[in-house]
Amino acid sequence: MPNELIGILIFVGLIVVILHGVPIFAGLMLCAFAGFWLIGGPVFAATQFQSAPFLNMASYSFAVFPMFMLLGVLSAESGVATNAYFAIRKWLGGVRGGLLMATIAANGVFGACSGNSIAASTVFCKIAMPELSR
Repeated sequence: MPNELIGILIFVGLIVVILHGVPIFAGLMLCAFAGFWLIGGPVFAATQFQSAPFLNMASYSFAVFPMFMLLGVLSAESGVATNAYFAIRKWLGGVRGGLLMATIAANGVFGACSGNSIAASTVFCKIAMPELSR
């Protein structure tokens, strides 16, 4: 069976599994295992499921992720990110949807300063949610 057809069948199978109420993570694992089995056989599928989690988690980007999260939380608690958010909000506050635009702009600025968009998203989720709820 060609690999393209296997990919299409696995994708359709994933949609069917999710629509039947199976949690997404379990559906993804099940379909990935089935795809590996169909493409490379049972040994290939077992090898991928044994080594892939370690190889993915051993990358450098995951090693620094906790420090960027710490940077984001410290920035939110110290007020640096809040002040940046309120400064941009003053510029865009009169425009319709200005609060959302200020959130996106401040998130972008903080992401550029910190070097990690995930930390910026963490900070601005914590800062913007109370403001957006009001």
